[in-house]
Amino acid sequence: TFVGREDVFSQIDACLKQNQTCLIKGLGGVGKTSLAIEYGHRRADRYPDGVFWVRLASTRDLCASISQYSSFITRGREEEYVLISDNLSCKTVKTFFRRYLTYSHRWLLVADEADRRTMQELESLLP
Repeated sequence: TFVGREDVFSQIDACLKQNQTCLIKGLGGVGKTSLAIEYGHRRADRYPDGVFWVRLASTRDLCASISQYSSFITRGREEEYVLISDNLSCKTVKTFFRRYLTYSHRWLLVADEADRRTMQELESLLP
């Protein structure tokens, strides 16, 4: 539970305000993922363009993670009808996601289970 953990969330706030990127690190099982999820829920009102959860254990996970946001990131755009298809290529999904992040300004992206290779792939999507 996160009762009394506001100090940790305040540290994340300060980190994001100063750096725009914040790394939560620690040994496996200490609650990094739970902390990031809770932060996203508690601070969602600060990110009206979306809070995105992206699993980066593999390229396949990256594509699956961002695919779940397809209808959200194209809302009101003429491409929306394309994204109803379940057969989008990873490249297409990544293109839509990058475009959304580029033209939106107040979003939070939480990356989980990243390794060097998938983190580089994610960085290529960031504006």
